[in-house]
Amino acid sequence: MKTITLKIRNKQYMEQIVPVLQTNTIYNKRIPGIGATTLEINSERNSILILPFIPVIEGKCRKKDGGLRNDIIGVFGDKNIDDIISYLEHRGDLKKKILCTPEKFEMVLQAIRDEDGDPYADYFLLIDECETIIKDVDYRPKIKGPLKHFFHFKNKAMISATPIIPRDARFEYHGFKYVKIEPHKNRKYKVDLELLGTNNVVSVLRQYINEHPDETLCIFTNCAKTITKIINDLNLHNEAKVFCAHRLLVKRFKVTGVSQAYTSLSDSKDGLAKINFFTSRFFCAVDMIFPEIRPHVIMVTNLYYSDHSQIDPATDAIQISGRFREGINKMVHISNFNPDIPNKSYAEIKKEDEEIMLLYKHLIGYRKAQPENKARSLAVETILEDAAFASVMTDGVYDTYLADNRLHQSMVSVNYCYYNRLKAIYEKTNYFNLSGKYESRRVTDDDIMRKDAVAGAKRRKAVAEALHQFYTENGPFNLDLIFYSDLHEFYYMDEIVFTAYFELGIEFMQSVKYVLKSIKRGLLNAHKAKLRVADQIISAVYIEFVKNQVVTNNEAKLKLQAIYNAYSPEHITATGTDIRLYFETTELHNIVRNGTGHRGYRLGNHKFTQTHQLADESAHLNLN
Repeated sequence: MKTITLKIRNKQYMEQIVPVLQTNTIYNKRIPGIGATTLEINSERNSILILPFIPVIEGKCRKKDGGLRNDIIGVFGDKNIDDIISYLEHRGDLKKKILCTPEKFEMVLQAIRDEDGDPYADYFLLIDECETIIKDVDYRPKIKGPLKHFFHFKNKAMISATPIIPRDARFEYHGFKYVKIEPHKNRKYKVDLELLGTNNVVSVLRQYINEHPDETLCIFTNCAKTITKIINDLNLHNEAKVFCAHRLLVKRFKVTGVSQAYTSLSDSKDGLAKINFFTSRFFCAVDMIFPEIRPHVIMVTNLYYSDHSQIDPATDAIQISGRFREGINKMVHISNFNPDIPNKSYAEIKKEDEEIMLLYKHLIGYRKAQPENKARSLAVETILEDAAFASVMTDGVYDTYLADNRLHQSMVSVNYCYYNRLKAIYEKTNYFNLSGKYESRRVTDDDIMRKDAVAGAKRRKAVAEALHQFYTENGPFNLDLIFYSDLHEFYYMDEIVFTAYFELGIEFMQSVKYVLKSIKRGLLNAHKAKLRVADQIISAVYIEFVKNQVVTNNEAKLKLQAIYNAYSPEHITATGTDIRLYFETTELHNIVRNGTGHRGYRLGNHKFTQTHQLADESAHLNLN
């Protein structure tokens, strides 16, 4: 494929470099947000633009004031063929601009034909963000559907800031050229990016959020589990906003209590929150225009939760950096790593891919040589069902787009075997001013995953024992801030176990066999015990009762209840035995009141000092 390089100077837009998009061309515009899609929308010809995600189309169909443009139709969701025909009739001889998802493309063609049009001759076809065909085809097979028609169009092109050149032989056959639009030396385009490697992604992300309480944070991740955990840990159910696909909105976020989850930016009437999460459908092409906001953009990869959360520095990171048209404050990528990923070179990966393709050709040739040989055909079919081939086959035929997808995924995956490998790839993009560090935590993603692998009492036991080991080995007199940060990870693992460990001790949890109801009851009793020994209550008790006084159980109960009612912020039910909290006592069995004997106590020394501090022996008092 012939390559042509053009230069774009400072403050220039696409239209100043390429006034009209040419046919049979793949454009690499290099920099997001230079007006490439707008160029075709404003062109003096009929156009069909295929865009990968609905939010992109929604944004392009809106005016700056938020209203819908009537010169463009966006075809997605519940739009039907009648809507398209109505638009075509309304436009008459005016230029027509149809924006659609790949899944709606066939409907667009049918509508044009129903109006006696010839889409192949009458329209320029532009596939925008063309790398998504290769990146997403493994889980979204219909995304490559338009390619059945693409090469029949007289005028056609692909474009992206981060294209991946397909190995589809039809591009060479039709004489496609590759146009690279490189930044001129006077154009400032590089983005400052901090790469934070860690062995505990959620901890580092949580710390970043807590350290920037007054900033707008936009967190891009393809890991819904990470989003859910952060929202749960920081109790953000009513504060954070999540922008995601409809499937995730219904099945993941709404059911977990996230009140502000949306499928498009326009659905959020009051704009962004302080903390916002975006899944992959918002990674590319979506124009996020918020004139008063310069957000912190945080990309998150969590391999322990999802391999699909890998961010590709050469595509995803560049696209994400260009979402906010008014600029950003800072960009960060937080990631963990998997040393079990084979540390292969790109050359080794490509060689393996080529060997699979060559072997496929040999197998097909072997079968064709004797088509009547059923045993030979069966042997070939059996081999082709192997995973190495199945992942690159469509209807029994080698699919170059699936092969490109697997090759791309393999090349991205190897970047996550260790920190320096990913750092080197970022540097190779020549798009970022890179800084960063590796932040190690004593409590790791692996620790959390192992605890999450079990449930109920087994999980509480695992968390308690891990906490006990950690605290015994590293505390309790450790003043290191990182120690306290790591210690707090156990709180997020299990708040009740963490609290019970320090309030009741691990021995108590062991004694009740980690039964949740018993632990909660123990914590409630401990809490009530603390309320009973508040300073105001102690002072009131020592005014009401004196040493050597003889009281019945009922007298102690009534007087203590009055004191609790007067001074406790929460209701406490008094018992006669509560008096033993405050005094050394001698039990009496026959205190006469009105001719009747009662059980009670003779009060001895105070159990609290003059300053009403709790005596050592009552620190872990266990009330029944």
